[in-house]
Amino acid sequence: MAKKIFKSTKNKIFTGTCGGFGEYFNIDPLFVRMIFIILVFAGTSGIWIYILTAILMPARPAEDFDQFETEDDEEEYVNMKAKRENGSVDIDDKFDSYFEK
Repeated sequence: MAKKIFKSTKNKIFTGTCGGFGEYFNIDPLFVRMIFIILVFAGTSGIWIYILTAILMPARPAEDFDQFETEDDEEEYVNMKAKRENGSVDIDDKFDSYFEK
């Protein structure tokens, strides 16, 4: 399976574009942000490249488990998914998990 580039959900300041490049190339997103800033001061190319990539770069799919910041979030998602598939999801579970965060 080929590696794909997505907007980051973890390293996000505006749109997650720089974080997505950082995750894809396995570098610190700060370096990517610095490159965009240098391009902005060198001319308007940095602004246009950032806008274009922010529009064209896809968001990370919801099924991808990299979106969870902690293992507890992932575990809660898996448990709720299993309950839904078994038909045992209670409205109180949804309500409680919504207001716990």
